[in-house]
Amino acid sequence: MKTQVIAILAATLVAACAGTPNEVPPEDTTQPPEVSEPTPLDGDRAAKEEAFILIREFEGWRAQAYNDPAGFCTIGYGHLIRRSTCTSAPLPAPYDDGLTLSEGEALMRDDASIAANAVNDLVEVDLNDNQFDALVDFVFNIGSGNFASSTLLVRLNERDFEDVSYQLRRWVFAGGQKLAGLERRRNAEVIVFYKPEDDDIFQPLSARTTRPVDPADMIDITIGEGAE
Repeated sequence: MKTQVIAILAATLVAACAGTPNEVPPEDTTQPPEVSEPTPLDGDRAAKEEAFILIREFEGWRAQAYNDPAGFCTIGYGHLIRRSTCTSAPLPAPYDDGLTLSEGEALMRDDASIAANAVNDLVEVDLNDNQFDALVDFVFNIGSGNFASSTLLVRLNERDFEDVSYQLRRWVFAGGQKLAGLERRRNAEVIVFYKPEDDDIFQPLSARTTRPVDPADMIDITIGEGAE
């Protein structure tokens, strides 16, 4: 139900901030197995189920290695094997034989823990669980290095929470292409970020929060912010 609500609200938000669609790989809708919550490192906050819902929804499940839209070799729930194609070199173990769903879920949670640690280390203001989980999904997708050098992080640490929506929605290119899948993901992150804690009802956003992103401000996640 949460996934459906997020998807519907994200579609509504993208209608207000429309962009050019592109095809993205289909996802497997198989439900993941039950896995215990990861233990936070050094007492820091760990990602919760809202982050895992976003990751599963937008990464999709692939048991065998594949090239993502940027041409990078990937497997499972968006786990990066290398920043080149799967055929550029032999696949290392254990990826050469593919993953079981349980292996993929465990790998996804490890990757989400890395993203959560980046949010813990870099964000200097208090976040509620929804804000934290939205940022974990964002960092899972764009990488800790890109997050560390982002205007989003600067605005967030300045407590300019209203501008977070615009900054999130800038990151919609991959491999030189604007992707509808990334637009939907960014909009879903916005929905989760601004959702009140313990409340499934999405509150209307301000005009500044929903303003369309200037195409000149859009960023390629494979390059990062400030790249020529």
